[in-house]
Amino acid sequence: MRKLTFGMNLSLDGYVAAPGDDLGWSVPSDELFHTRAGLIDEYVLVTAPVLLGSGTPFFTALDNWVNLTLMETRTFPDGVLLTRYETRR
Repeated sequence: MRKLTFGMNLSLDGYVAAPGDDLGWSVPSDELFHTRAGLIDEYVLVTAPVLLGSGTPFFTALDNWVNLTLMETRTFPDGVLLTRYETRR
């Protein structure tokens, strides 16, 4: 069985990158469904230092806490921050 990885790799224009064999979603309703079903093993969040003032929130209306373990952080020269979490079951 192959590990399913959730990666929200979004640029400001909404482009979704799925490097390697990773599977990823960028639509909040898909993310919520997969999170509620317990199907996501890993979250990779890439945060850009830009304030937009509006947008669609992720991780809303969850029924239960999702316990995460921080596995990796990386910072890039342009201020982008990558954080990788594994789901604790």
